[in-house]
Amino acid sequence: MLRFGALRESLRGSLWFLPTVSVVVALVAGVGLARVTVDPEGVFGSLVFGGGAGGARGVLQVIAGSIITVTSVTFSLTVVALTTVASQYSPRVLRTFLRDRANQTVLSTFLATFAFSLIVLRTIRAGEGDEVFVPRLALTVALLLSLASIAGLVYFIHHITQSIRVQSILSRVQRETMEAVRRLYGDDPEPSPVDVAPWPVPAHALTLPAATGGYLQSLAASDLLELADAHDLLIAYRRGPGERVTAGTVLAWAWHPTGTPADDIAERLAGAVRAAVQIGKERTMQADVAFGLRQLVDIAIKALSPSVNDPTTAGAAMGEVATVVCALAGRPLGPKVHNGAESRPRVLMPRPSFSELLGLACAQPALYGASDVTFLRDLFRLLTDLAEVAPTQARRQETAAAIDAVLARALDGLESESDRAEARRSATAARAALRGALEPPIIAS
Repeated sequence: MLRFGALRESLRGSLWFLPTVSVVVALVAGVGLARVTVDPEGVFGSLVFGGGAGGARGVLQVIAGSIITVTSVTFSLTVVALTTVASQYSPRVLRTFLRDRANQTVLSTFLATFAFSLIVLRTIRAGEGDEVFVPRLALTVALLLSLASIAGLVYFIHHITQSIRVQSILSRVQRETMEAVRRLYGDDPEPSPVDVAPWPVPAHALTLPAATGGYLQSLAASDLLELADAHDLLIAYRRGPGERVTAGTVLAWAWHPTGTPADDIAERLAGAVRAAVQIGKERTMQADVAFGLRQLVDIAIKALSPSVNDPTTAGAAMGEVATVVCALAGRPLGPKVHNGAESRPRVLMPRPSFSELLGLACAQPALYGASDVTFLRDLFRLLTDLAEVAPTQARRQETAAAIDAVLARALDGLESESDRAEARRSATAARAALRGALEPPIIAS
């Protein structure tokens, strides 16, 4: 199941899988429909292609030639869009862009039309008498596919121009991140969420090394729980989703609660621990909410760079970050504990705490945007929104610490005293929200 999930995630982010499937289906359909004969004098005779063998060949040649040209142009536009997204926003956003089902569908339609036309073209026979054969139904389907390709081209041009807009990219990343939040932490926030604390690893714990390197993407603990229950073990992974694992280093620890060494099943345990995790060459959002925040923050940081200098885009990115962080504020975070039989804790997988996720959302943006009062206003607005929804005293204290850290960066980075005063006012408004005293906006008369 774990490998299937990783394969599905990989195929969703590929530009080759759906087009390949469409070509195979088109080839099979072309062979099958070419065998279907339609009587020109019958009920459906007026609805199918009525030309001769020469006309049929000409039509299919025109369709195949024009479609392959359009396909090459479409692939070129896709590559240009990917290059623009990677250079202008963040290379980590490419995975989200590649997963766009609309782009994959349009490319699949083009390639299917081309393959269908070629396979039908080879079945046409021109001669005298019974040797003449024109697959009229297949020709009609080819014409319909060409019309669908024209519609797909128009849609593709519209869609790709919309999809590389920064707000579209931000909304897509935020939507995928929120789906991961609901999938991993539940649909509804809790009134009093508490972060799970990591387990202390005893000195006698058995160390289990990683066999391969890469990013830890997900964990499937069912088989591992059976082994832990059978031998009364506690297992704690060293790395969590999104973190890089190096081959040969410690992947996890295992120990008996009683202090008895677990060396007698070391080899079997090492294999089970490795099999329970998926390690890949890149991060995904299967079990890694921080990766979604990382993408949004990267866009903000890139927009703040001197080469781009676009604080408006940076502010829009922080608005999407605010949505994610406010949703996380009402959910229990920290390491994930997997329980075995009789609800006994058995396996612990590290995951970031709320303070770590909040630091990811604010620390680097505050560092790189410390000299831009416009961006700082958006960053303090994020913290104000968070202060308003923080459900517990612990969450409010962590928010207060973030406000102080951002203000300290702002006072160091801003050169104008008026800008510093505005930063202090924004920080004061955020602290007021922590106390439940929201400040109304000043409306000029």
